[in-house]
Amino acid sequence: MKTFDDELRNSYRGLDYDAVEEQLERGKAAQITVSRASEVSPVTKVPLEAQALLQVGLRRNMELTASFVESFNAELFAPLFLTGRAVLETACLLWEFWARTDRIVKEQDKAALDDFEDRITKALLGVKSPACGGDPENYPAPNVLTIIDRLNKREFPRLRWFYDTLSEFAHPNYFGMHAAYGRVDDSAQEIRYVDRPFGKDVKLLAMAIDAIAAGLLMTVSAVEKYEKDLLPFTRLCEEAIHDGGTWPSDVPYPGI
Repeated sequence: MKTFDDELRNSYRGLDYDAVEEQLERGKAAQITVSRASEVSPVTKVPLEAQALLQVGLRRNMELTASFVESFNAELFAPLFLTGRAVLETACLLWEFWARTDRIVKEQDKAALDDFEDRITKALLGVKSPACGGDPENYPAPNVLTIIDRLNKREFPRLRWFYDTLSEFAHPNYFGMHAAYGRVDDSAQEIRYVDRPFGKDVKLLAMAIDAIAAGLLMTVSAVEKYEKDLLPFTRLCEEAIHDGGTWPSDVPYPGI
């Protein structure tokens, strides 16, 4: 497991290094090797697809976090914010889908399952451009900003503010370029360039680490919570199929 360099820990104190490393350990424990339809349901594929989304998202964020730690140890600047934003975006997507399954189970809302299935399929297959062979017309990628705004209103106040602030340093604009890599000296009428702005402001390092810690916490929590909901969610999906009269005649219905 990737860990933060001890010398940098001592040089930049007060940052939440342990939160990131703890979530990496927790994330590793939350990974499963394979999702098998035979172990979930003989009929409904929706719970398996949701599990797949969460597991691939977990691996993406584990890998991104490992990259973040490597960039931090190399004292790189821009990669911290690019990676932090990517982890947070992925985390919000995963949290949104776990929250939907949780609400459906708690409310026993079978009517919401068709919409959920459509959303999970688009999340798994969605693309923005057909250039790579995808089908954005039938499978548009989820809009992460819309998801962030929903979570901001419903569960995580200031999430959009934090995301937007993080993005200022991830984008090739003033904070992500000139403010980081250039220094204007008005008296000398010159611009001096900075190769490594890593340690210019410890508060910026804190923001990047907080993005990773929060994103990985949301990711791992969503995976763990979904696994607890998996059985009741599967049973509800099966009930909906049975109630709709489309349960296969050659498959015993577990509710009987």
